[in-house]
Amino acid sequence: MNKKERLIMAFSIVIGYVSAQYLMQTFIKIQNPTPIPTQLVNLVIFLLIGYPLFLLINTLLKWFFRNISNK
Repeated sequence: MNKKERLIMAFSIVIGYVSAQYLMQTFIKIQNPTPIPTQLVNLVIFLLIGYPLFLLINTLLKWFFRNISNK
């Protein structure tokens, strides 16, 4: 894995994690009467939304950099 791929991976992970945190905070505000453990909610939201978002961003960035380097 070269330096550019590591940078793409790190950027994708950060965006996926931040999205999961934001959605977790929104979800906790909505379901206020019966709180669920925060770590569990964070894990579920990250697995359902953060990881697919990570894969999408990772793929798009790889495609973008591949097209730039070909020109």
